[in-house]
Amino acid sequence: MHMSTIKMKKPYEFIIRYIAPPPGKPAVLTAGLPGLGLVGTGGASFLLSRSKSAPFKVASVVSTDALSMVFAEDGGLAQVSDFSIEYVDPMASGLGALVLIGRAQPPSTISQFALAETVLKIAKEFNVSWVLTMGGYQVPLLSPERHVYIAANDLTTYKIGIELDMRQLSGQVTGAAGVIAGLSKYMGFHGGCILAETDGKPPDLKASEAVYTGFIKLLTKIEKIVPL
Repeated sequence: MHMSTIKMKKPYEFIIRYIAPPPGKPAVLTAGLPGLGLVGTGGASFLLSRSKSAPFKVASVVSTDALSMVFAEDGGLAQVSDFSIEYVDPMASGLGALVLIGRAQPPSTISQFALAETVLKIAKEFNVSWVLTMGGYQVPLLSPERHVYIAANDLTTYKIGIELDMRQLSGQVTGAAGVIAGLSKYMGFHGGCILAETDGKPPDLKASEAVYTGFIKLLTKIEKIVPL
């Protein structure tokens, strides 16, 4: 009997399906995946639902690591867990955002890194120059107004965050939001991660509202820097 070994170049491979180019110029990539208090998920949901343009699906990404995760839709339709990249123009300014959404986080740090690299390469293809992910920052005592924190990976983003009265984050940013924001620096993007205070109990809609508002404020500033 003949036996052979199949060697994979990487521990995780991705199936990328490009649907159509974004109808506008995407200035920013953001991500809202399930995490602490579902804050990032809620922030991305607000961004998609409140945008002045309808969400436009640009691409979908399926990881070989997630092929065993199948969800049944309403009506019994089975679907493999994937990540979707949607385009929106929140303020109808001509400069929009690519929004990464999904049902679940990649299950390991290595697969989070692999997803981050894949998504950032897609963003590069569409000439995105900023990355601002969204998530929650767990604190023992919540403030009534839910403070928003910025973990910037460059001086420009740091200065904008300070101008907007965002707090400086000191500590670890876990999950895909942190990995995507952190890796983006080494791939030539401006940006970082926006986090809102949460107690970690989902869904924390107040924290999602805070992180969404922070994102819109940052996007407004960025639009004055990025040319059409």
